[in-house]
Amino acid sequence: MKDGLIRMVSIGVSAAIALSCTYFVPQLHDYRPWLESDALPFAMWFSDDTEAVAALPEFGASSQLATQNNTDEAPETGLSTQLLPEPVSDPGATNDESKDELPTPEQPEIAPTKPAEKEELKKAEPKVVISPREFEGITQEFEDPSGKALDHFYESLQATALKKKQTVTRITHYGASVIGADGMTSIARRKLQARFGYAGKGWVNMTAGWKWYRQKDVVFRDKGWKSRVITQGALKNGHYGYGGVAALSWGGALSSYKVHADTLELYYLKHKGGGDVLLKVEGGAEKLINTRSETSEDAHETIKAEGKGPHKFIVRAKGKGQAHLYGVTLESSGPGVVYDCLGMIGTRASRILNYDEAHLKQTVAYRKPNLQIIMYGGNELADRRMNLRVYEKKYRNVIQRIRSGRPEGSCVIMTPVDHGERVRGRVKTVPLLKKVITIQQRIAKDFGCGFFNTWKAMGGEGAMGRWYRAKPRLAWGDYAHLTRDGDRVMGAMIYKAIMKGFSDWLAKKESTPKMAP
Repeated sequence: MKDGLIRMVSIGVSAAIALSCTYFVPQLHDYRPWLESDALPFAMWFSDDTEAVAALPEFGASSQLATQNNTDEAPETGLSTQLLPEPVSDPGATNDESKDELPTPEQPEIAPTKPAEKEELKKAEPKVVISPREFEGITQEFEDPSGKALDHFYESLQATALKKKQTVTRITHYGASVIGADGMTSIARRKLQARFGYAGKGWVNMTAGWKWYRQKDVVFRDKGWKSRVITQGALKNGHYGYGGVAALSWGGALSSYKVHADTLELYYLKHKGGGDVLLKVEGGAEKLINTRSETSEDAHETIKAEGKGPHKFIVRAKGKGQAHLYGVTLESSGPGVVYDCLGMIGTRASRILNYDEAHLKQTVAYRKPNLQIIMYGGNELADRRMNLRVYEKKYRNVIQRIRSGRPEGSCVIMTPVDHGERVRGRVKTVPLLKKVITIQQRIAKDFGCGFFNTWKAMGGEGAMGRWYRAKPRLAWGDYAHLTRDGDRVMGAMIYKAIMKGFSDWLAKKESTPKMAP
């Protein structure tokens, strides 16, 4: 009996020593049996808060978060409800196949220019003034070690605000499934257009290509096309178009776009076996295009609608050869902002290398974006043993190719959203993400791009778990994608970063002495 007690005490002491080591040895921290944020051991035996305790295994969060009340401040994210703006219109209303309604573009709410005093009207030039409330509650700014990465973009945005020469400022946002439904991008688009003017929807593919491809601010329908997407690399010539999808048809396929815009511009390939394509404005003009050519080359064709919109545009393959189409831009005259969402679902950055290099360069050069936001890296996180040297080399190549068509424009490398994984019932950031962020930050500096740390903006370590538990819920249970409310928050973050950077740029420009003529 005595020997048995001694053995039990020895085992208990050994276990206590082993468990205590998990608190002092960093490599063993994941094995700690209790954290300060956890409920007290055995507390559930004496607590009446059975609902909160029962919720812990399901949500993978601490009891501290589980028992918090739903207040105006979202405690799980640390984000003020200022980052949950009411959208200009319901982001989910325009690409639902059961609906044909279009939100009416909102006119600028606040005049972005400050008039001069009456006695100085003849002398003073109008100034752009950004109210601090436009970026109130900002959680992350654009990093710009060079101090000039976004100069080109802000110069254009200033001209748009001042209504100079009907200037249209164009933004192109590259990404995978996190922007595949045009969620965060539509929020940023609408807020920018509400401040600086509406100049159209922007880019839309000729065919969806991916099952979950959606676009807001347009009613888009497509049928009959054979799609070739860049993620599969099926085209030997590498001509996938601006949105990464080629739409092929020998006749009969069509796409329609109902939108607040008066100009459709078709992007397509002229080639030896090309067929006829009909462009049509419902109730208006028609134009028949022959896409045959002895040499393969990218081409463009425009059709305009008359009168006040919205307008419905139709593109139809008419046969006599194979139509090889990419997509359309839908715009109106400026001044205003256009924000293209290039959501290539399932794409790793390296898939961009499936483009024919010259084709990609020429396409970007023709579109002339003033700002390129490049947001890849989430899909790479599935490869936990990824060779980081190879990844960095390929990512540099991708940035170089995207930038080659518009080297004078501005660029921002935007990191993936936080990706979480369950570790002992808690949601923690996937360790590989932090390494990817470090690489992307280094590349942004080397290429003279701005840098936006999405992970830090969301709250850093374990943010996706907190966003999942937020009320309203901001993330899905895969801990990799955002809900519609999460997209609203992220879209507001992008907008606030742009406005804060623009405000600082204007102040810097104002304080810089002008050179004498």
